[in-house]
Order: sequence, then C-alpha cells, then structure tokens
Amino acid sequence: MLLTRQLGWAGHLSCMEDTRLPMFYGELRPDKHARSTRRKSYKDQLWRHLHAVEIPEKNWENRARERVSWRALIK
Repeated sequence: MLLTRQLGWAGHLSCMEDTRLPMFYGELRPDKHARSTRRKSYKDQLWRHLHAVEIPEKNWENRARERVSWRALIK
C-alpha cells in the first residue's frame, strides 16, 4: 500500500509545472552525525520503487502523465 501511494504521489508531482517542484529531485542537507552510509534521497527511493514494480526509469514520467494507465500500472 505504501509503495502504491508513493508512486502515485510521484506521478502527481511529475504532472506539475517545473516551477512548482523545487525539491522533487533535490538532496537533503546531510546530517551532522551521519554514519558512514550515505542518506538516501527521494530520487533513490523512487528508483527503487520503480524497479520493484518493473517500470523503466527512462520513461516513467511520460507514463505517469497518462493518469488512468499510471494508476492501473502501479496497482
């Protein structure tokens, strides 16, 4: 259910104008006390979720713009 919601949100954001998305692919400020592992960005999580449902990373935004088919695809 969480995966479906996150991919649905990503599809919603991909349909917005670029001027409204300042942090969609942005990196968060690193934590002062971060451990040796790198923190995952939203983009890293998105790629992992796309891979989990076998959606190619190259054209996911074009597919997300077709709302009806995108919703069927992520469910």
